[in-house]
Amino acid sequence: RRLREPAAWCVDAVAEELRLIAEQCEPAELGRFEPLRRRFREVVGDMLQRCYGDAKRMMESLIAFELAYINTNHPDFVDVSAVLTSTMGHLTLH
Repeated sequence: RRLREPAAWCVDAVAEELRLIAEQCEPAELGRFEPLRRRFREVVGDMLQRCYGDAKRMMESLIAFELAYINTNHPDFVDVSAVLTSTMGHLTLH
């Protein structure tokens, strides 16, 4: 939860910034052709909205990957190779 909220805010902020950039990149000549200008904005808006959904899903996946990661170098993690070596040593002695 502590990671999801800032990440979601970041995705929202980037989407808003891209929308503003798209508006600023609109050619001035497009103003003479209002139907084309509206269609241009509609297509760019639809593309940004579609990418926004993809970015949200990717962010959720990345967080899920991080939460699923098992840090095998952590001191509390059982060293499997040491346990197997010890077990195999005990089995060969008996």
